[in-house]
Amino acid sequence: KYGYITELAALADFKYTSAKHYTMGRKSNEMGLVMPDNRTVYMADDGTNTAQYKFVADKAGDLSSGTMFIGQVTQRVGTEPSTTSFDLKWIQ
Repeated sequence: KYGYITELAALADFKYTSAKHYTMGRKSNEMGLVMPDNRTVYMADDGTNTAQYKFVADKAGDLSSGTMFIGQVTQRVGTEPSTTSFDLKWIQ
């Protein structure tokens, strides 16, 4: 099946292991970026009508269980892209 984040781990003999992380949901993903805490993963897709996601694992180094969030973006007043900012709220 497609649409799940897949983790690949390189082994010393040029082989690899893989694991699909079903707890991160099934959606269009371009890449999951694991943060230095080894618990938080940010995911997004640069297509039209997509979203930014955050997954927080229950335990560092184990992405098999945790909590998924979606980002709610609210643009602040302004229309000039170089000076307009936005607020980001994570919804569980």
